[in-house]
Amino acid sequence: MKNTGILKLVAVMPFLIWSCNKTNFAPEEVSAPEVATDPWTVIALPTTPGNGGPATLTAGNGETKSQLDIVSSSYAKVVWTAGDSFRMCSYTPGEGTITWGDYTTTSGGVETAEFSTGAAPASGKANYYSFYPASAYNHWSTYGSGDDFIVGLSFPSTQVADPGKLAEGANFSFAWSSTSAENLHFTNVPSIIKFRLSGTIVSSIKKVTFIGTGDVAGDLVFKPNGSYLDLLPGVHFPGDVTSRRVSLTLTGDASFATETDYFIALLPSAQDSFTMVFENEGGTKKITRLSSKVLQLDRSKITDFGTINLGSSFDDNSMEPVLWSTHTTSKYATIAVIPDGYTMDKMDQYVTDASAGLDALFKTEPYKSYKDYFNVWILKVASNESGARISDGTLEQQNRDCFFQSSWKAEKYDDMHANDNRVFQFVQDNCPDIINGTHEIKDVPILMIINDTRFGGIAWNYSDGSTYCMVPKSRNGDPLSWNYPAQEAASVNATRATPLHTVTDDEKSALGGTNVGSWHNTLTHEFGGHSIGKLGDEYWYPDQDDKAAVEAIAQHTWPVPMFLNVSAKPAQENTPWAGLFNSTIQSKMQTRCTALSIPNYYSQRIDVFQGADVSTFNRWRSEKVSCMIDNRFYFSTWQRYLIVNRIRTLAGLSEFTISDFLDNDDPRDPKRDGVSSPVMRPVGVSDIVPPRPAPMLPPPRYVDKPAL
Repeated sequence: MKNTGILKLVAVMPFLIWSCNKTNFAPEEVSAPEVATDPWTVIALPTTPGNGGPATLTAGNGETKSQLDIVSSSYAKVVWTAGDSFRMCSYTPGEGTITWGDYTTTSGGVETAEFSTGAAPASGKANYYSFYPASAYNHWSTYGSGDDFIVGLSFPSTQVADPGKLAEGANFSFAWSSTSAENLHFTNVPSIIKFRLSGTIVSSIKKVTFIGTGDVAGDLVFKPNGSYLDLLPGVHFPGDVTSRRVSLTLTGDASFATETDYFIALLPSAQDSFTMVFENEGGTKKITRLSSKVLQLDRSKITDFGTINLGSSFDDNSMEPVLWSTHTTSKYATIAVIPDGYTMDKMDQYVTDASAGLDALFKTEPYKSYKDYFNVWILKVASNESGARISDGTLEQQNRDCFFQSSWKAEKYDDMHANDNRVFQFVQDNCPDIINGTHEIKDVPILMIINDTRFGGIAWNYSDGSTYCMVPKSRNGDPLSWNYPAQEAASVNATRATPLHTVTDDEKSALGGTNVGSWHNTLTHEFGGHSIGKLGDEYWYPDQDDKAAVEAIAQHTWPVPMFLNVSAKPAQENTPWAGLFNSTIQSKMQTRCTALSIPNYYSQRIDVFQGADVSTFNRWRSEKVSCMIDNRFYFSTWQRYLIVNRIRTLAGLSEFTISDFLDNDDPRDPKRDGVSSPVMRPVGVSDIVPPRPAPMLPPPRYVDKPAL
């Protein structure tokens, strides 16, 4: 693009463009924003524009039409607003400097406007990046050996409702050129949801909020990729703040209207679930459209939610239990979910977070196939402060007035605990299936979602079968990774004196490689494995040989059996899963596996392997790898059988045979068998920002007494 003269801006966008007023908003999480430690060279913007001299260009539709795609046959033209501006930056890799200029128009209400700048970017650069609106542009930096250009942009978490239109400043767009002589062709960055409202209470609504499980607004980092911007999840400039919610608000005495199109701009992403919250002037909420299905928000796309019927009552339902999933069987099991560290104004966020975690669990076998056997209640109680306590193991170092008094160490996760009496008493007093007498507290596994970004997770189990599991929203859902142990026993009969076998890259690859996920994987391991399934851990620490616990495994006498997935003896005939080696069972299972395109299942996966219960020696497991080792969304065949029998016991049904179990079993591992998984890798994660490696979590805790 030339640096002087009259130039033409070509807009090729299916959304309306309006001017931007940057919105300030408070952090969503209690923890301070994470400061990036990656090797960036952060360069502050110059206090004066670039050295290209004054420039003016004309931006209008020309022969192209910038459109808001309301429906397939209806379009809206661009109308520029007085004060509208975009920022153009010029940059050549290796130079380490950038020149820039803001182009602004004084015209308003017109389709074609003249944009001017006091000083334009310099000519002769390799790349010209333009961002609309200019106020969205925060920071820029270079990254890595390739000297890649990355930029910080701010998506507004509060947008003003404008019937039939997108809010001013909400449509971010981007243009790139390799020469200053080209016209700019802008492409859109956000995704848009569209909805209409019906019901007699619509006129009293003052705010509509979309709440997702991942970032949908705030300060975000992108990497230009040709004419598009790629989001870099988990990458932040110092001081950045992100948001999982976007609110559509009204100005003055305006009211929402029925049968009118409204639009919200969101960050392109995949949301594991979402919630829509509708509030009146007094803050009374109507929560609806909770979804446990993945919502794919693609850039430059409009997702039509249709008409949302809010009915005639505006009763406050913000603290009522949510029946997330309903049983369809005559007898059923019940799960209760509770929050800690969520203040009253974050109850809707808690419901969304809980829904996403549950969705990951119930997309994992055998929970996926047995979901109809469950009532799942999301119970609500507000904490006075956000977050959880920090303890040094004995004394509280940072107090948080959280309802269930969740606490663990600042840098470690091996001392996670809560007020267990308060946990069990609250669920007993508030879970509808306990109140109506169909279930007892000892038969209702409890999942606690903690509004804290520290890594962690632990399951507490009691002798009468009672259990609660603590899982924080580790790193706000940013990607985590877990590895198969680097060393293992050389053979089934190896001893401590035997040199350990170092697991090769090829062996790791055969197991599916590094498992990448999020706190949802932790939830599946801790709650689905330890709390409901009563499973023990199957990972180990190198050269560990804790013989003292072997007899405890062999002589376990609790009324509700624990640890049946781990053996103290290696011989096939002595393992708890010895029944899997029955020739009839093997034949039946192999037939099912062949039908599912999993050849040689027995010869490749089911056997007796040394290493489990944190010990390299004197513990044996039934399969090489599973959720109880690296948190993948896969429980071994024997683990699935134990889980299903536990589900049937909680539902008041009799146990059944391995043969019966195999009739409905799905043995596929998403990591190894090409099966889609709910959270295998967050959408858009770039290889230049690898997921953070997460350590193994501590073993479950066992309390030799009833819960209440």
